Amino acid sequence: MPSEPIVYKRYYRATPQDLWNALTEPDLTQQYYFGTRVRTSWRKGDRIEYLDSSATNLSQRVALSGEIRAVEREKVLETTFEPHWMTAPPSTVRWEITPGTDGVWLTLTHAGLSAAIAEQLRDSWDKALSALKTVVEH
Repeated sequence: MPSEPIVYKRYYRATPQDLWNALTEPDLTQQYYFGTRVRTSWRKGDRIEYLDSSATNLSQRVALSGEIRAVEREKVLETTFEPHWMTAPPSTVRWEITPGTDGVWLTLTHAGLSAAIAEQLRDSWDKALSALKTVVEH
């Protein structure tokens, strides 16, 4: 049975461009997204992969993949979420950037998860978003 979506809303003292760059540049994703480097064309309908830079076996190199469902620079990135480290059906992750007074709001919504998978991922998202704060607020 699907759980309620996991939703995080965080405020970062950064510009929309800084936050967008952190979501889309491999050198930056590696710093907060569990050592993975993002790879994609950034076009709707194309594949997105997060490559584990520490994997020695090429078949284990892709840690996470999916399809880009929506992309609007400095505003929205929505993808399917297909983890390669666990057995789970595809789900959906949406990153929304909203300008604030002296920074930006990031709303992350992860939907379509079973209750068990949601419980496993909840702490991981919290850690990633906390590390993201360090990256963008350097």
